[in-house]
Amino acid sequence: MGPDFRQGNESRGATTGFFAAVFLLNPVRSPPFYYGWVIVWLSFVVVMASYGLLFSYAVFAPSFAEALSLDAASVSAPFSVCVATYAILGLVTGRMTDR
Repeated sequence: MGPDFRQGNESRGATTGFFAAVFLLNPVRSPPFYYGWVIVWLSFVVVMASYGLLFSYAVFAPSFAEALSLDAASVSAPFSVCVATYAILGLVTGRMTDR
C-alpha cells in the first residue's frame, strides 16, 4: 500500500467528515412507484391491441369480399400469407429473443 495522505478525522474512515454528511442528508430512497409495472401494463395493452387487430380480419372479410367482388378464397389469401409469415418469423425471432 502507498502512503496514507488522509489527515485528521478523515483517517478514521468514510463515516466521518464530508461523506457522512452527504449520506446522512441524502439517504438513498426507493421511488414511491415502481415504473416497471407501467412497462408491463403498456406491453400488455400493445400485445392485446396487436392480436386484436390481427385476428379481427375475419370480421371484415365478408365486407371486403362484397366491396371488391371477390370470392372467399381470394379474400382469405392475404390473411393466410400473414399468418404463415408470422409463424415462420416466430421461429427466428424466438431464437433471437432467447439469446
